[in-house]
Amino acid sequence: MLIHGYMDVDLNQVWKVIDCDLPSLKEAVDYLLK
Repeated sequence: MLIHGYMDVDLNQVWKVIDCDLPSLKEAVDYLLK
């Protein structure tokens, strides 16, 4: 979850999404657009 506690952003979780999830999402979108 990105937001927790007092509506603070969990930067570790944001970095995990950027580092781990976005490359595979980009690959999937590229595949669908071809």
